[in-house]
Amino acid sequence: MLKTIIIWYETLVKKAQKKLMLLNYQLYWAIFLEGDLVL
Repeated sequence: MLKTIIIWYETLVKKAQKKLMLLNYQLYWAIFLEGDLVL
């Protein structure tokens, strides 16, 4: 079950990254800033 969720999440992130044309580095910063804003 957990493996299915992980695969689904990875696929979702890759699709979003491709659609928004983000590099891995940019995606990492976006995730970092989002986490920082939540705290």
